[in-house]
Amino acid sequence: MHPGRKSRFACRAKPIKLPPANTLLIIDDDPEITSALARGLALQGYETETENSADRALKRLQNGQHAGAIVDVMLGADSGIDLVRTARAAGATLPILMLSALSEVEHRTAGLQPGADDYVVKLFNLKNWWRASKCRSTVSA
Repeated sequence: MHPGRKSRFACRAKPIKLPPANTLLIIDDDPEITSALARGLALQGYETETENSADRALKRLQNGQHAGAIVDVMLGADSGIDLVRTARAAGATLPILMLSALSEVEHRTAGLQPGADDYVVKLFNLKNWWRASKCRSTVSA
C-alpha cells in the first residue's frame, strides 16, 4: 500500500463494547435475591447484570458476553432448568451455577443434569460459596 492511501478493507463498523471478563449474569425473578447477589459479588470484584425473564435470559446466555451465570431454578412461571438445558443445546459454554431453595439430592441432580456446573441452595453464605467456587476453578484449571 502506498503511504497516505487508505485500505479499501478498512473497518467502518463501530467497535462493540463488551462487558469485562468478570461480568456475571444473575437470572432470578426475585428482586431481593438479585440485589443481594449483585451487592455481594461486587464486594468480590465482579460486575453483574440481571435478568428476570427466561426468554431474554436465553439470548444473553448465548451472546458470549459474560464470564458466568447464576440461574434460579424457579423463574416464576418458567424453569431455570429448562433455560439451562436450552442454552446448552444452543451452544452456550459459560459456567452456570443453579440457585435454588430446593435442597434434596433429587433436586440437585435435576439441576445439574441439563448442564449446570454447580448447584447452591439458597440462604447460603456468599463468602463461603465464593471460596469454594475459587477452589473448584483452581482444581479444574
